[in-house]
Amino acid sequence: MNISRPRAVLFDFGGVIAREGFLDALTCQALARSLEPSAVIAAAVEAMYGSGYLTNTAGEDVFWDMFEARSGLRGERLAMRQAILDGCIPRQEMLALASALAVQGVVPAILSDHTDWLDELERRHGFFMHFEYVFNSYHTGSTKRQTESFRHALGVLDMPASDVLFIDDARRNVALARELGIRSILFEEPAVFAREFLELFPDMAQVLEPFGGG
Repeated sequence: MNISRPRAVLFDFGGVIAREGFLDALTCQALARSLEPSAVIAAAVEAMYGSGYLTNTAGEDVFWDMFEARSGLRGERLAMRQAILDGCIPRQEMLALASALAVQGVVPAILSDHTDWLDELERRHGFFMHFEYVFNSYHTGSTKRQTESFRHALGVLDMPASDVLFIDDARRNVALARELGIRSILFEEPAVFAREFLELFPDMAQVLEPFGGG
C-alpha cells in the first residue's frame, strides 16, 4: 500500500525539538526538597495551563504564584527559571531533520504550548531559522488541549489535515491531532520515532541515523 507523503511536519518543542528542561529541572528541585517529583510536575503543568501564562492572558508571576500554591515548592523562582531554560537545549539531529525536510519541499514548523520563554530560547540558540512557521500558544492564544491550536496551524499552512504530520511527546496532544485527521507520531524512543518517520519518508534514512533508526 502506498502511503502519501506529508507536505508539512509540525514539531513540538519541549521533549521533541529540545530536551525536556522543564520536567528535568522540576524533578531536580523536587528531589532536593524531598518532594514527590510527579506531584510537583503535575502542579507545574496545571499551573501553566490554569494561570493563562501559556496563552498570554496572565503574566509569569501569576504562573509562579499558582505553581507554588499547588506544589509547596517556594522561594526558588529565579533558580528554577534558570534551570528550566538552561535545560531546554535543541537537539541538533532534530534541527538537521527539519532542514532536510525543507530542502525536499516539505514545510517544517513548530507547534508548541509555550510562553515568552520560547522567544528567549530562540535568542540563545537561534533555532527558528530551521522552521518556516512557529506556532507558539503564547502568541496564537490557543493550546494543544484545544482543537483551535491545530486548526489555526492548518489554516496558515493552507493544507488539509491529511497532508500534515504532527510529532509530540504527549499522548493527549497526539490523540487530539489524530481525531482531527492529522497523522501523528508519539515521540518516546528516538529509534522507534525514526522507524515510524521512515515509513512516511523512506528516502531520509541517512539524516535519521543519529536517532538510531536509519
